[in-house]
Amino acid sequence: MKVLRINNGKGQFSIKEGDYKPIDEISKDDLLEILKLIIKEEDIEFDEITDKNKVDNVAQNIVYSRLLSKIKELKERKRSIIDEVNSEFKDAIEKYIGEN
Repeated sequence: MKVLRINNGKGQFSIKEGDYKPIDEISKDDLLEILKLIIKEEDIEFDEITDKNKVDNVAQNIVYSRLLSKIKELKERKRSIIDEVNSEFKDAIEKYIGEN
């Protein structure tokens, strides 16, 4: 699923396949849904900003660029974050089960 795209010089986001909205209208709830998608799904995609594929509106460009950077960072660290959470959860389960 593509969560960020650049379409005719406009930055857009999607939390539902094919339903794109302007990036400058993103809410904190939308951000949370995007983060959930990144953690749950393996096939998250986004458009990179290039010389030929760029966001024309300055405000949209700032929001798009920063969100793109954070999405890429989370996607890269996804496995280590999940492993860390599972490890901490495992230790807690063993501690409490061992006490019974």
